[in-house]
Amino acid sequence: MFKKILSKIPFLQKKKTYKGLACQFGEPTHLLESVKDLKELGLSNIEVYTPYPVHGLEKVLDLPRSQVPWISLIAGLIGFVVAVAMQWWMSAVSYKINVGGKPLFSGPAFVPIMFEVTVLFAALATFVGLWVFCGLPKFASPFENDERALRSTNDEFTLYVCTSDPQFDESKIRNVLSSKKCFNIRYLGEEGE
Repeated sequence: MFKKILSKIPFLQKKKTYKGLACQFGEPTHLLESVKDLKELGLSNIEVYTPYPVHGLEKVLDLPRSQVPWISLIAGLIGFVVAVAMQWWMSAVSYKINVGGKPLFSGPAFVPIMFEVTVLFAALATFVGLWVFCGLPKFASPFENDERALRSTNDEFTLYVCTSDPQFDESKIRNVLSSKKCFNIRYLGEEGE
């Protein structure tokens, strides 16, 4: 299982080549239809950039569930165990002080610290896990110099098909895209420059 998780970490994989066809859509329904048609052609290396979440897009793209919630849960449980062990060691073993006849290890007194350390570990692991699985930081992208692709953060939808896909056939892809009300079909990456 650990190797499976490591194989999904972007910066541990081979560097991705960013050469491919990109196009813009004005509406998410046309984008979804295009992605379905491209999947029927056997394409698997399709990326979509949208200004807001599009319902059903993750199913059409066959995206796996994120591993970050599991990382958060495991780190939170580790944080809880660390907090309990730390407080038990400090109050019951290392520095025993009898305060008002209470037991040396009194659970209710330690609840705030257990909660805080659990949240701290979970939050830090979530932050690191998100950066790792998103492949951050990214220092270069063909989209940063493409004005149309930058519109995908505002009001347009960008679809990108990488040329490294084994089923990449430019003429078939252009036919599918042009039949689905997309505009500005262009090459991005090294081949398009």
